[in-house]
Amino acid sequence: MDEISRVCVLIPFKGRAQQLRRCLDAVLPQLSDRVHLLLIDDGSDPDPLAAPPLADVPGHPHVDIVRHGVNRGVSAARCTGIEWCRKRAFDIVLMIDSDCVAPADHVAKHLALHRKYPEAAVIGGAIRGVGHTLWARLDGMMTWFHVVPGSPERVLPAPYVAPTANLSVKLAALPFDDGLFDPRLRTGEDSAFSRRVRAAGQHIVFSPTIEIEHADRNAFADVLRHQYEFGRHHYYVGHVDAGLGRFCFRPWYRALFLCCFAVGLPLYALYGCWLNMRPWLRHDVRRAAYWPLLQLFWLAKGVAVLEAAASTRTAFRMDR
Repeated sequence: MDEISRVCVLIPFKGRAQQLRRCLDAVLPQLSDRVHLLLIDDGSDPDPLAAPPLADVPGHPHVDIVRHGVNRGVSAARCTGIEWCRKRAFDIVLMIDSDCVAPADHVAKHLALHRKYPEAAVIGGAIRGVGHTLWARLDGMMTWFHVVPGSPERVLPAPYVAPTANLSVKLAALPFDDGLFDPRLRTGEDSAFSRRVRAAGQHIVFSPTIEIEHADRNAFADVLRHQYEFGRHHYYVGHVDAGLGRFCFRPWYRALFLCCFAVGLPLYALYGCWLNMRPWLRHDVRRAAYWPLLQLFWLAKGVAVLEAAASTRTAFRMDR
């Protein structure tokens, strides 16, 4: 990876003006002739870039904006951004979510790791959840267990996922004709993406040296809703991982799956909770105290899997 690499920071958003402002305050000073920012407005109404606190952003010399007339989902927004970057011959796409805050050397650290691991198609970093309640801590433990801060630098093994909130991609290493993400998925597009990278024989390298902060959810209802929504994509992504994706939409198979999974739901919740807790326990065994609450959330995720099997519309954007 040479010194003339062109980087595009890709941030999809819908509304969230205040959070996006905090995110951009950290990103804008890192832009240059070789580092651009692409904002994908996924159907905001009204336009948050037309008024304070973001009115100065459209005039920035290194910022481009693409708008979807209607909300198409975060996967479609990322696909739009990837296509835009390919057409303009960017080498690396660095993804950040609009509710995250990156450090001042975030872009530089991603580039340094791409130079260190030239064979890696994807570099992922740590995510530190920020919140002031018990529910925020649980939200962070369930969402970011794939990329625990302080974990060793390594090739990220399956089934752990590189969240799109903090990752960068060498476009030449993934020469697919589409936008890399499945635009049908309402959630879990990063899980499907990680599986696709591995299926292509490529590596995902995780490093704790690139860490961002994410605003986690502080209210119980918000955490439960978020985790339940994520549980819905497990039905599809789990089948694809097992090589059974072609059966997911067939009525006879879904009926059979519902009967079997309902019986095995406690085992699903136990296994998910174990995968969830294992990375955290390596750092602090006291986190075992959260196990009972996490077990309840994983049972809720299991119910979401059943719902997705019964009605695929809950996990997929059927218009896609």
